[in-house]
Amino acid sequence: MLGRPRFRRFLTLTEVDELSEEIGRVCRTEPDPDQGPPILRDPDDNYLVYLARQVSAEYIITGDADLTNEHLEPPAITPRQAVDRFNLV
Repeated sequence: MLGRPRFRRFLTLTEVDELSEEIGRVCRTEPDPDQGPPILRDPDDNYLVYLARQVSAEYIITGDADLTNEHLEPPAITPRQAVDRFNLV
């Protein structure tokens, strides 16, 4: 996703590669979740909620208003909210 042209003003392709490698070092991967009934307006986003539930995530961090505007469990918060909530700066 970060390799998309619209992100070029923020990151070079080299920086995207470096960031992807770092994320791979500190994150774990999980199998795709089993999905139940639709939850969100955009059915392509349902897997995020089911994945978050599968791994017992505390939050879904996203800039997608379709998720942040819903009352989900676990709750979806924006990156800015995550920075503020977890004192990341």
